[in-house]
Amino acid sequence: MNNSANLKQAFETSSAQNTIKPKKQYARTFSMRLTDGERDFLDQHSGSLSWSGYIRKRVFGEKAEKRRPVKRAVPDTALLAQVLAELGASRLSANINQLAKHANMGTLDVSPETEREIESACREIHTLRMLLIAALGVQPED
Repeated sequence: MNNSANLKQAFETSSAQNTIKPKKQYARTFSMRLTDGERDFLDQHSGSLSWSGYIRKRVFGEKAEKRRPVKRAVPDTALLAQVLAELGASRLSANINQLAKHANMGTLDVSPETEREIESACREIHTLRMLLIAALGVQPED
C-alpha cells in the first residue's frame, strides 16, 4: 500500500509540473466589412502587423496587448518574371492550341477524352499565365 501511495504522489507531482498552460483566449470575436480601398489602406499601413494587430494598436494605442509580428510573404518579382518568360518562350500554349485546332478540324485522330484533356490543358495554361501576370502586376497583352 505504501508503494501505491508513493506512486500516486509521484504521479501527481510529475503531472502538476508538466501542465501545459492554455493560450490566452479572447472573449469575443469582432468582424467588419471593408471596401477594397480600406483593405488596400490596411495592406499599405499595417507593416509587419496583422490587420487585427494594426487596428488594435490604432484603437487602443499603448494599451494594446503586444503580439508577435506576422511575417508576410514578399513576392520574388525577378523569379516570377523568369517563370513567365520561360512559359512564353516554351511555346507550350501555342503547341497545345495547334493540337486542339487539328483535333477540332478532324485532321488529328484523337478520342473525345484526349480532346477534353487538351482543352483542359489549354485552360490551365491560360490560368497559370493570368496568375503570373497578376502576381507581377503587369497589364496582359490580348
